[in-house]
Amino acid sequence: MMNKKIKFLMACASVFFLITVTIFVLAKNKTFAAEASKAECDALHDEIENDFKKANFCNTDSDCTVIQLGGWYIDFGCYKFVNISIREDALLNKIEKYKDVMKCSRKINDCMSSGIPVCVNKKCKGKTSE
Repeated sequence: MMNKKIKFLMACASVFFLITVTIFVLAKNKTFAAEASKAECDALHDEIENDFKKANFCNTDSDCTVIQLGGWYIDFGCYKFVNISIREDALLNKIEKYKDVMKCSRKINDCMSSGIPVCVNKKCKGKTSE
């Protein structure tokens, strides 16, 4: 009789433990995170756009490069022209946070070619073939 009670208590403790672990894992999983507010999304969007503006400087064409966005990164355009010294991964990581963690995006990808990066009036731009 005592053996059945111990088995029953062990089974209950095991189920409780599994439920607790499952809840903890789901709470830490980004997929189930609550979406950010519009104000939070707007603030991060503006911060990322400002980062791109600050990254766009040059003296010659060779100072310029293009970061292809589109697809997953479409919220910030199809591409951005920036100085060659800028760390692309840092900018893309912020966009990942905006899209994946904060779940701020609802846009669909529809991009054309960026053209060749050139320096015009101290800003990097795209030059399309004529």
